[in-house]
This record gives sequence, C-alpha cells and structure tokens, in this order.
Amino acid sequence: MAEFEEVLAWRMETIDAVFGEVEEDMRPSLRVENERYLREALQTESFVMCFIEDDAGGRIGCGGIVFHEELPSPDFPHGKSAFIMNVYVRPEARHQGAGSAIITWLIDAAHARGCEKIYLESTIEAAPLYHKMGFHDALGYMLYE
Repeated sequence: MAEFEEVLAWRMETIDAVFGEVEEDMRPSLRVENERYLREALQTESFVMCFIEDDAGGRIGCGGIVFHEELPSPDFPHGKSAFIMNVYVRPEARHQGAGSAIITWLIDAAHARGCEKIYLESTIEAAPLYHKMGFHDALGYMLYE
C-alpha cells in the first residue's frame, strides 16, 4: 500500500525534524511501533493525516489528528477530543501559509466530528503560528516522567 508507506515515511521525517536524528539502534523499533499504531488508527479513523502540496504538486508538509473521548464534565459535556500532532512543513516551504492551511484543515476535521476540545503540543518555533490560529497556552497540565 503506497499511501500507507508515504504516511509512515512522513511520520519518520517529522520525528527527525522534531527530535533530531534518532539513534540508529532505536530507529527500527520506533518505525515498527509507528507502523503498528498507524495501521490500526488509520483503519479505524481514530487518526487522520493530511498533506499539503506546492504549486507543482509535490508534498511539502503534513499534519495529523487523533480523535478520542474523555470523561464528560460540566465544562466539557460530550467528551469528544482531538489532539493535533505531527504537523510539519519542510524548511524550504515554511512561512508561506502551508502550516496555517494544515492547521485549518485539522481544526475543520475536529469540528466535523463534534470535538469540543482541540489541543496540541508545540515547539517553541511553532507556538506563534498556533497562537495566531486561536490556540492559547493552557495551565494545569503536568507530565509524568
């Protein structure tokens, strides 16, 4: 399945861009785990990925979104959530609107599924774009390591 292989290749390229070159001994298992995840998540559509192309039709970026449900609460009555991730634009194509187009597509996909909560993690470099797109820094989250 050529499309699946392309999704996996873009995922690995995104990992390299965000985390730096992954240690060679870790790369095979990381690829296997991403392949396992993506095969199931793409089939069930709990993860959806989009691409953006340049004027010549070449892909220059991608973005993904994970759909899930959380426990409903008074400020979040339906529990439908979307976690935006894997947003990446190749360096030579940045600052030309590709990132905004990807984020807009992903937000629209979340709204189409009735998601009330849309969130993401950001690099320092990408935070200004996300702020411009309507995201704000959220206090109260903690990460267990």
